[in-house]
Amino acid sequence: MVLHHRIKDCCIWTIKVPDSAPWSRKKLMKLRVTLRTKIRHHIGNGGDTFLWFDSWHPLGLLHDRFNKRIRCITGLPLDAKVKEIIRNGD
Repeated sequence: MVLHHRIKDCCIWTIKVPDSAPWSRKKLMKLRVTLRTKIRHHIGNGGDTFLWFDSWHPLGLLHDRFNKRIRCITGLPLDAKVKEIIRNGD
């Protein structure tokens, strides 16, 4: 799938949709706002789950829960994965 190749290793929640994108992609990307809070993630090793933008934590989306200052203090980039905070399986 073409879209898969374009977003591979990117966070779907933060991708900017260019004006030149097909209308179908624009429509799908607009659904992100609605879908974001409905999707739950199984963590596993944390390599496929975005720390800030995926709904994996009981508090919900951490990006929405914590302000920019707190996110900066952690030193973790916006594209950080959950595996970056897992130590010894905890």
